[in-house]
Amino acid sequence: MSQDVDLRSLSVADGNEKQAYELFGDGNPPKSTRDKLVYRAMDLFFSYGYHAVGIDRIISDVGVTKTTFHNHFDSKDDLIIETIRLRDQWENEVFQRRLLERSGGDARAMILGYFDVLDEYFNDENFKRCQFLNACAEFPSRHDPVHQEAAKHYINGEAFLRQAAERLGVDDPDDLARWLIILIEGALTRRLVTGDNAAALAARDIAAMVVDRAAKS
Repeated sequence: MSQDVDLRSLSVADGNEKQAYELFGDGNPPKSTRDKLVYRAMDLFFSYGYHAVGIDRIISDVGVTKTTFHNHFDSKDDLIIETIRLRDQWENEVFQRRLLERSGGDARAMILGYFDVLDEYFNDENFKRCQFLNACAEFPSRHDPVHQEAAKHYINGEAFLRQAAERLGVDDPDDLARWLIILIEGALTRRLVTGDNAAALAARDIAAMVVDRAAKS
C-alpha cells in the first residue's frame, strides 16, 4: 500500500463517507469492471449485510449488466468471497504496520499492541461491525466456502500470535496463541454486543497477565 491509513476513520461509504479502498487500499479508485464490482460490493456488504444486498443492487450501482457480472463471477457467493479476501489483505497490511510501529519488533509489545490497535477500532464513532464476524454469522455452516474464507482472518491472527509467542520463548506457543485469540474474539463480541468501548483494553490487561505467566513458566 502506498499510503498510511488512519484507523480512527472506519466509516464505510454509501454516499459521502470514505470507501474501503480509500481507508485500507492504495487510495486509488477501481479501474477495471471487476474491481468496480468488488469494491462496491465490499462497501454495501459491510454497511447492510451479505444477505440484504442483492446482485441487482450491485450491478445497478456499478452500471453494468448481469451478463457482464457473470463474465467475472459465477455467483454472488464468489463475489462475497473475493470481497472478504481483499478486505482481509488490506486490513492485515494496515494492522501489521501499526503493530510494528508500536512494538519495534519486540514480541511481548507486539502481542499487547494487538489489543491497542483494536482499541483504536473500537473507539471510532463509526465502528459498528466486523465484516469477518458478520460473514461467519450469516453463513453459519463451517463447511460453507464463505464462512471458511472469513474464518481465515481469525485463523491467521492466531498464527501471527503463535509466531510472537515462539519468539517470546514460552513453553507452549500454541496454547498461548489460542488463549490470546479467544481474548481478542471475546473483546470484539463484547464491543459489538454491548458497545463497551474499553473492551480491548480490558482484554489487554488480561493478556498481559497471561503472557507474563506463560513467559515465567
